[in-house]
Amino acid sequence: MTTHIKNADDIVIRPVEKEDDIRSIFNLMQELRPNLKEMGEYVDQIFRQIKSGYKLLVAYQKDLPIGLAGYRFSENTIRGRFVYVDDLVVTSAARGYKVGEVLLKTVSAEGAKYDCSHLVLDTGIDNKLGQRFYTNFGMEPTGLHFSQTIPNTD
Repeated sequence: MTTHIKNADDIVIRPVEKEDDIRSIFNLMQELRPNLKEMGEYVDQIFRQIKSGYKLLVAYQKDLPIGLAGYRFSENTIRGRFVYVDDLVVTSAARGYKVGEVLLKTVSAEGAKYDCSHLVLDTGIDNKLGQRFYTNFGMEPTGLHFSQTIPNTD
């Protein structure tokens, strides 16, 4: 894919909720989530997430999806109301053209509309490029994320 983005004004951001649109960004989502293997399972999962508040924004250049941000609003005792970014990916060809910045600014603006006080996301400890991007965007590391697989009791 060849990208000719001159500046952030060449990027159009649209919310995605329809099945055809969700299907059209499967390959883009796979760049971030290579564990997604089957289109039908992916579509079903996105619709389940949408039912629980997940929102999906896609960055387009001339109707070609070049980036996406999946996010949700939440609230906890640490931060109060906040917007959490579950997914953020930009095609390798479009990196360096501020697509990720435009997506995060758009999500942040949505958070502000809902009285959110923070924009929050997790990234892998080994994702040095992502960490540099988030730091340059003005985000600060505020903790470590721990997880554990819950054993199946069946």
